[in-house]
Amino acid sequence: YSAYVYTQRDSWVTNNRQGKRVSISTIADKAWFMFDEEIVCLGSSLTSNATHADLGDLELITTVNQGLLKGEVLVGTKSGNVEKYALGANKEFDNNVQWVIHNNIGYVFPKGGQARLETATKSGAWSDNNYSESNETVSEDLFALWLSHGKKAKNEEYVHFVIPNVSSAADIQEYWDSKLKDIEILENNDAIQAVRHKALGIWQIIFRKPATFKHNELILKANQPGAVMVKDIDTETGKASVYVGDVMQYGKILKFGLDIPAFTNGLKAVTIDNTTAGVHAGRTVEVLFDKNAEDYVFEQPEKPADTPLFEYSSKTTEDTFANELSGTTDTNYGSHISMTTKNDASVGWRRQAFIKVPLNDLDKIDDLNKYNFEVSISLYLLRTNSGISNTTWV
Repeated sequence: YSAYVYTQRDSWVTNNRQGKRVSISTIADKAWFMFDEEIVCLGSSLTSNATHADLGDLELITTVNQGLLKGEVLVGTKSGNVEKYALGANKEFDNNVQWVIHNNIGYVFPKGGQARLETATKSGAWSDNNYSESNETVSEDLFALWLSHGKKAKNEEYVHFVIPNVSSAADIQEYWDSKLKDIEILENNDAIQAVRHKALGIWQIIFRKPATFKHNELILKANQPGAVMVKDIDTETGKASVYVGDVMQYGKILKFGLDIPAFTNGLKAVTIDNTTAGVHAGRTVEVLFDKNAEDYVFEQPEKPADTPLFEYSSKTTEDTFANELSGTTDTNYGSHISMTTKNDASVGWRRQAFIKVPLNDLDKIDDLNKYNFEVSISLYLLRTNSGISNTTWV
């Protein structure tokens, strides 16, 4: 059993190989939770403002799978129908798909979603991806399945399962009817992604920032990012197996607070020695949790110097600037597309800029007042017209 976590924060502008301007601004928090018969795939905070010079706003998608087409594709819908697709399919499922089977792999969508299926012959050359590769045209029949989150997506999410070794509609329908209920999606947000397998008695929890996971059977408090699995809970002996991975790969001591109300009364300390480096940095460490462990007490987490423990970012919602030059002190610059700022030594030449940044989501961070914070602001400079010697930069 294992969990894998991925954080995407892409923001860049470039020209593609056709010379077209492409702007990528995409955020995604993804996690995969692996059990005996399924991989549970979660995505949260899916946000994008990607644009293309000719196409305009670009659609944000999550690829479920793509590869060579091997036989027919079976699709089970909410209405109970089983649809079959061969080469040449181009189908949109408007929140109406339950499962898909291709090449003995099943894909289950317990919450539906805007699923898209395409089976087509595609052509291209390896040199399209790498100049050093062959420019010979290659054609293959391909299978592609993805979820659409639309254009200008904001805080979207998804849930889907991958089920290996299923070959028929009866196989995957049996899973849907009898085993799907064993999987509980407990959290799927920018702070916590958590899944419980009830039949196996396994909890897998991803912390992306300091937070507290709360359930009537288990409470887990983290003062830093981490991946935690709790299993083999024994209410008679008051013990449980806890596995912790350092997702930041800092190689430090990790501390969590764990409360299993069936035999503990309040948070107990779970301390993980992850002081490793190199390829083993962040490795998973197992500890045996005992109900008689010391009480949990918050401590500032260890981290490498000049490295953030976690990051919070937000875009400006409002801005303006003021000009000290005579005759302009009451001018309204609300329609300007840029701001002027200058801390000149000479009175009358100074300009001050003001920006407003929402910090609402910081309220979700546990023990916020106990951390040391640093603030940085990224500005896009259009031009300068003052000598550096006359300007004091702030």
